Amino acid sequence: MSNQYADAFVFAPQKCGTTALYWILDQHPEVNSSINKEVSFMNRIPEMIPCDERDTPEEDLERFIHAVNHWLKELKVEIRRWYNVNWETNDRTRVDISPLYFSSAKSIYSSYHLCPFFQGLNNICITRDPIERFVSHYVHERATAYIATNPEVESKFVQDINWADLWYKQKEWFLQDTYRHVSANDYNFDQVLFSRYLLPGNYGANLCYKTMLNCTEERTNGYSHDLLHIEYDDFKNDYDKTIHTILKFLGLSTDVKLDNVKTNESSFWKKYYDASEELTPKFLDKVKEYYKESNEIFKQLSGIDYNERY
Repeated sequence: MSNQYADAFVFAPQKCGTTALYWILDQHPEVNSSINKEVSFMNRIPEMIPCDERDTPEEDLERFIHAVNHWLKELKVEIRRWYNVNWETNDRTRVDISPLYFSSAKSIYSSYHLCPFFQGLNNICITRDPIERFVSHYVHERATAYIATNPEVESKFVQDINWADLWYKQKEWFLQDTYRHVSANDYNFDQVLFSRYLLPGNYGANLCYKTMLNCTEERTNGYSHDLLHIEYDDFKNDYDKTIHTILKFLGLSTDVKLDNVKTNESSFWKKYYDASEELTPKFLDKVKEYYKESNEIFKQLSGIDYNERY
């Protein structure tokens, strides 16, 4: 492994088990986990290159690709130095698990074309039924907003967790994050809910998954790439087999016992505030209708049919 950047990326939206996977892989002696759970470094690259708001998403990505390929040649040494502050210096395998990469095709393109100067990439994609993912995301964020604004509930909450220091650091952000305080109802299917909760599960209609496939098929600097697609349910249905598949794919020893870490599950957050009760059948029917077209495109790209589950 060159450790110029990451040796592998995990591309998955929020609520697809990335937090658990980070702590699971952190137990492996051959893995160099990032200092912070989510590096999100590649999301900064698109911010440095202006876009034209008149462009379609496809035109915007094409313009970005043209600009970034020229720009990276000039700044690759500096960018490598900025990226490396997120990792300890050793020869173990770096796996970058940052859910926000999945929200930006530009970030995914940067991940493939910035990193593999001396090796190909074996990347992992994780998807989850879009409806289940939406509900889990909504329940989590509405619960954190409720806890942060209700002192009695918060007092019980901090007694139940072993990461109270982190909670207090995040609390101010939760309070200021107005999206967390917007509740869904039969008449509230607006831009806030679209951008916050619905878009991450729009696997087919956005360009992220397609960009992964296109980049995987390319050869970057003479090196080929591979992509392993895991479904969230694979962890629940057969954890040992799924982890074995991931370790083998990453070229890591498969005879290491890794405990099944479970974090951020909806059942945990519902103990303090069950926001799923805000999601009426009428509202969820709207969500299902919203995802139908995207799911059909995703089926053509991946072979996975989420519509048949509805």
